[in-house]
Amino acid sequence: MRLRALRIGGLRCIAAARMEIGGDLVVLEGPNGAGKTSVLEAIHLLGHGRSFRARGMEGLVRRGSQGLTVAAVVERAGGLQRGSWTWADGVGEARIEGVRRAQAELLALFRVLTQHPGSHALVQGPREERRRFLDWLMFHVEPAFLGVWRDFRRALRQRNAAIRSGAEDRALAAWEPSIASAGESIAAWRRMGVERLQAAFAEIAPRLLSDLARAELIAVDGWPAGLRLEEVLTRRRAQDRLRGRTEWGPHRGGFELRCGELLGEQLSRGQAKLAALALLLAAAKVLERRDGETPVLSLDDFAADLDGNRQQAVIELLAETTAQVWITITDTPSSIRRWTRSMSWFHVERGAVSPGRDYNDGLPDADSSSSRA
Repeated sequence: MRLRALRIGGLRCIAAARMEIGGDLVVLEGPNGAGKTSVLEAIHLLGHGRSFRARGMEGLVRRGSQGLTVAAVVERAGGLQRGSWTWADGVGEARIEGVRRAQAELLALFRVLTQHPGSHALVQGPREERRRFLDWLMFHVEPAFLGVWRDFRRALRQRNAAIRSGAEDRALAAWEPSIASAGESIAAWRRMGVERLQAAFAEIAPRLLSDLARAELIAVDGWPAGLRLEEVLTRRRAQDRLRGRTEWGPHRGGFELRCGELLGEQLSRGQAKLAALALLLAAAKVLERRDGETPVLSLDDFAADLDGNRQQAVIELLAETTAQVWITITDTPSSIRRWTRSMSWFHVERGAVSPGRDYNDGLPDADSSSSRA
């Protein structure tokens, strides 16, 4: 997929910006604090329904604005489609082709993967980070996943409410078959997802860091191996009452990364950043292999913490994909010259987005960018 136009209003320092995009690489250049990351945040919002650096929507609204709007034209195999997300007065609204739709439909339309300064948490952070990443992938891979996941969450909330109210065992037991059925389906889909991720990760990771050649992704169901989830729930009622919640289930699952004798959390910050990038690229490859469409890949502060050789390796890998790639930079790294497909360039300063320099000399099939802010 490609973003062909983007409109942002009332998001952080950006009062209003409009961009028309032609390139496969979209470069956002400008000083620190100019609003480059906010552009990537807007794109991420369309694909995830949240920011990658703020928990709530209120923190994204520009001071003095009544709300925020992000709208885009996306090119997919079926042609051009328009989608938007508006947030005002504590209420969000998703639209596709001008018609109000469920937010999940908007998220399915916009596939976006983002690397940002906190992305190392995908490797070094709690399992929740990897579970959210894996579930995003399964949402796009398995059409039935979202419905089953919602069924599981609904039944889990009811069992937890029964636990907290001190209800008898029969009240807990009433929800356990639903939890077990949905939970085991979720775990099976996740195992499939981890297997596909592992295959793609094994191709990508060694090119970024030789130490990752031994890396292995290990699926975690969220309950003891060899037991049925319903059996575990029955056995654990007393312990769950003591803790005030359901301890075992896919809400504790996900996957772990092991590199030889080291777990992901034991890698250095630099190693973890490259491993996280390899996971993002692996997810993009899984989606491309499934239906021929890659997500938009966005890299915030692309050159940070990467030496020249690593930057070149990343650019070469990105250029080999079919993805549209967005990056933010403060200075022009020489590695950009490794890009072999078309490019659009924008300058961002004080929340304004304007046409950037023509930087396509020597780049085959390069096209110019245009924008109005």
